[in-house]
Amino acid sequence: MALTQCTEKEAENTPPVASFTISSNTGTIETLFTFDASASSDLEDSTSQLMIRWDWEDDGRWDTEYSTEKTAKKGFNPSGFYYVNLEVVDSKGLTATYKEVVNIEDFYLVDIRDDRNYLTTKIGTQLWMAENLNFNTFEGCYCHGDDPDTCATYGRLYDWSAATYACPSGWRLPTDSDWDLLTDYLGDNPGFKLKSNYGWTNNNNGNNSSGFNALPSSYKTEYGEYMALGGYAYFWTASENEQDMAWSRLISYDRTTVERNFFNKKNAFAVRCLKI
Repeated sequence: MALTQCTEKEAENTPPVASFTISSNTGTIETLFTFDASASSDLEDSTSQLMIRWDWEDDGRWDTEYSTEKTAKKGFNPSGFYYVNLEVVDSKGLTATYKEVVNIEDFYLVDIRDDRNYLTTKIGTQLWMAENLNFNTFEGCYCHGDDPDTCATYGRLYDWSAATYACPSGWRLPTDSDWDLLTDYLGDNPGFKLKSNYGWTNNNNGNNSSGFNALPSSYKTEYGEYMALGGYAYFWTASENEQDMAWSRLISYDRTTVERNFFNKKNAFAVRCLKI
C-alpha cells in the first residue's frame, strides 16, 4: 500500500495596509509639511521592509521612487487643495494606497503702515510679493498719469531713492543678485513665467507659472513723462551702478526674457519686495 505524504498548504499572502499622518493638514506656501507613513503595516512583512512612494498632487504620476524611508518633507505652491497619495508595496508585490488632503491657504503680507494685504509667492528659496507695492511714501512715488485708479490696479511707481525705503518691515528691495537668483531658478523664458496671464498689449500674456503675476505697470521717466502702460514693467533693484544710476529689470509684452539695464535714479519704476 502506497503511503501519501500530507503537506501543509502555504499561507496566502495578504496585501499591506497603507496609512500616513501629516504634521498639519493646513498651511501656507511657507509651510514645510512632514509626512509619516510608519503606521503602514503588513501581516507578513515588517513595516521597515515595506516599500513606499508618494504622489504629491494625485495626478497619476509618482513623484518619488520606491524607498523604505517612511518619512518625507514637502512644501506646496501655489495655494489650493492638494490630494496626496501614498502607495505601499510588500515583498510579494501586493500594493495598497491611501490619500489625504492638504489645504494651502494664501499667504498674505500685511503692511501695518496702511493695512494693505499683498499676496506672496515662493520661487525657489525666495519669498516675493506677488503684487506691486502700493505704499504712499508721499515723496518720490506716483500713480500712472496721476490717476489713483491706476495705483489700485498696478501699484505705485517709485524713484530709486523712495524705492530703497518703501518696503515694509521684514521685507526689502531686492538686489541685482536677488533678481539673478530668481531668473536662474526659472530657467528658459523667465519673463513668460513671471508675466500675468492677462492685461498685456496684443494679448502677449505670460503663463504666470511662477505666481509672480507681473503686470504691465508702465514707468515714469526722469523728465516726468508716463510711458507704456500695458506694455512694460520696470522694477528697481537696490544695486547702484553709478552715483546717479541703479540696476533694474524689464519685463515686456513682446519678449519672454527679463532684461537687465541701469537707469537714472530719477526714473520711477515698480517695486516688488523680497522677504528678509
